[in-house]
This record gives sequence, structure tokens and C-alpha cells, in this order.
Amino acid sequence: MVCNQWSKDNYQNEKGAEMVIIDGYKPLEENLAILEPTLKEKVTDTEVALNMVSGSGSEHMAVLSALLKLGVGIRLVVAGDGDEVKEL
Repeated sequence: MVCNQWSKDNYQNEKGAEMVIIDGYKPLEENLAILEPTLKEKVTDTEVALNMVSGSGSEHMAVLSALLKLGVGIRLVVAGDGDEVKEL
């Protein structure tokens, strides 16, 4: 899960998702320097599910850029009822 410090402090991470912290106020290049190697190590499939409902434009740009540089497919998803995930 890519998020900012506020989200990490306030999100109830009941499923124990690993959190990668970025700062939307820092230059995009600094967040990319964090995301690229971290996601390269973690993403082992040919596609990822991406939810951008929350966060800043700068944070979204950093995540999208890092994923596109990895060459993975991106499916946009939103939370549904309960544990359901809906693809857009």
C-alpha cells in the first residue's frame, strides 16, 4: 500500500498490508526514488490493481510513473461492499 504519513497514522490496517510512505509535498523525483526500487522488489506479476480514490495528484503521479516504468498492466479498482473489490 502506497500512502502518506497521515494515512499510515489513521488507516486501520486490519489485514497487515505493507505500507510504503511517500510525501506529496516533496519533489516527484524524491518519491520516485523511493517507489521504483520498492515496487520493483514487491511486484511479481504482470499487472497490478490500483486504487487512487484518496491521495494527492503528486502522489498519484509518482505511483503511476513507477508502475509504468516497471512495465506492468494497471487495473483501476475501487472498494465494494465488505471485502469486495470492483474493477472500473
